[in-house]
Amino acid sequence: MVITAVKTEQIIDTAEANKMLRLLGIGANDPVVLCCYGETNKYFPKRKRNRNYDWAEVTLQAKEGRAGLFAQAQKALQDPKTQNLGFINCPGGVAKKKRKEVTVGNLLVYEIDNEELDDQWDVWTDSHLPTPTLVLFTGGKSYHVYYRLDNHYPIKTIELWRKRLSQTIFNYTGFTTDHAMHNAVQPCRLAGWRHKTGDRSRIVLESGNVYSAREVESFLDDLEEEEKEVGIGAGQLWRPDGEDETIDVTDYPSAKDLVNVALPVELAVSKKTMNLINSGLKSGCKGNRYTKAHSISQTLQAARKQLEDLDYKVVEGDVERLYTKYCTNSDLYESDIERCFKRHFEPYGSGNMTCGELSKVYLKRRIAKYCREQGYWNKSDSSHTTSKIEKDDSVINLKLPAGDEVEVDNNIKSTFNFFSDYVSAIVKEEKNMLKRYVYLRHVKDQLKLKHLKDNELTTQIMEVQDVIMGNTFRPIYAEERIKNEIP
Repeated sequence: MVITAVKTEQIIDTAEANKMLRLLGIGANDPVVLCCYGETNKYFPKRKRNRNYDWAEVTLQAKEGRAGLFAQAQKALQDPKTQNLGFINCPGGVAKKKRKEVTVGNLLVYEIDNEELDDQWDVWTDSHLPTPTLVLFTGGKSYHVYYRLDNHYPIKTIELWRKRLSQTIFNYTGFTTDHAMHNAVQPCRLAGWRHKTGDRSRIVLESGNVYSAREVESFLDDLEEEEKEVGIGAGQLWRPDGEDETIDVTDYPSAKDLVNVALPVELAVSKKTMNLINSGLKSGCKGNRYTKAHSISQTLQAARKQLEDLDYKVVEGDVERLYTKYCTNSDLYESDIERCFKRHFEPYGSGNMTCGELSKVYLKRRIAKYCREQGYWNKSDSSHTTSKIEKDDSVINLKLPAGDEVEVDNNIKSTFNFFSDYVSAIVKEEKNMLKRYVYLRHVKDQLKLKHLKDNELTTQIMEVQDVIMGNTFRPIYAEERIKNEIP
């Protein structure tokens, strides 16, 4: 015996469709525009070509019921290009700009994108919103959530409230909504028709609640303007120092003073951000914990770069440790730290967030305080004191690394001759190459021999070593080599 499967024709559940419209304030004999959409849109009742909808005529036709509308829609739904059933959720027609048919509305609606269906449910509670009038399961991967208003309000007001509704959800949960729903003439899915998944769209919550304008204003957050750094260019690491922010070179430790010290990243992070890292942002608390995760990743990376820009060593893995702490304390993705890093820890500079939280002077003060408290540095022991040049036009008071103090005439010939003699002395006395370079650069900076590059310094050292070893050869530079014959 052979059993042949019979394909049953899909029929609109008109009872469920009418129930949804009724709950949203559109009665059985009230006008509404149905829409079959997909690759293209087909509207019912149809609009006469090159003419606006005659809403008075549509209203009159609606007195006869919707059987005819559903019959037209049923036929259109067989077309592969228009296999979704929806409706225009504001009265007047299908256009608001060019033809200005739609001018008022009484529904707020949102749909959450890119989140698991279970996570979408009851988002209104987490967002401190009241119970919706109606929730529609689309049959696919989302819910459509509606708030019905007690009156019709100007379309600009309706669209502004929809944007603020999305903002409120985003502020509390970090979930992004489908911004197409802000559009008053966007077709919205209607209950009673099957989704491409095979599941029929249906009402899953109905409260019958109706809200006034005053109530709407009370539970919606204001729109937030995009944060912009004032006076800070793209790619700039440092905030500008304030007019009253100054610091003397002797008031903070140099990188040379802290050769064996690695500084913690949090020195370059504001107290506000550290408090947020230590406390976290919990679900249901105002503040977008997901977008904060991204901004904190950028802040921590900028902090590390600021310390490195001052030539300090940084505690290895400190950025990742603090970021993990924030994610754990915020219970992001149920503390799935790997997922947090994958979704929100982007390379430094992404999202145009390039500036650290502190100015250079303020950070130096923090470093000085920290190092004094930890016993890493005392002002009197600072190498800055050895490199400081007295403001005397005639002489340079030079303090050598060994502790000797000398005076050098402040002219290029004297300073260069002194430095040449010092190179010879230090090469003979100091066998450690690293220390030798540190000493020489230290003295070079005091003598203000900025024109003397590191490669030229290396050449001087090699020449002295050759003399000591009794070698007679010398380096030949490009100009001299060109003049010589080819051997």
